[in-house]
Amino acid sequence: MQSKKNEFMHALNQQSDKTNGSTRLLIADGRESHVIASFIHFYIDHDIIILLFPSHSSHFIQSLNIDIFSPLKKKMIEQLDHILHYGVSILKKFE
Repeated sequence: MQSKKNEFMHALNQQSDKTNGSTRLLIADGRESHVIASFIHFYIDHDIIILLFPSHSSHFIQSLNIDIFSPLKKKMIEQLDHILHYGVSILKKFE
């Protein structure tokens, strides 16, 4: 459990470097492992707001994948097709 916790906090820490001080939202189920004191302190220290759902209820938000992220993915693909159609063959990631 400790190594998973460290991996998770390391991943969040890496993302913190990219946010330029912006507040972020973390959506999680209310499993005990998500609400331990060290995590809560980490969230506070890194301007992360945590929205907890009751344990075993994450299936209720699965519709976000269809209702929100699916149309976003479709629009991104359309835009990339348009860009690639006009001969742009290299896209750089800007952060």
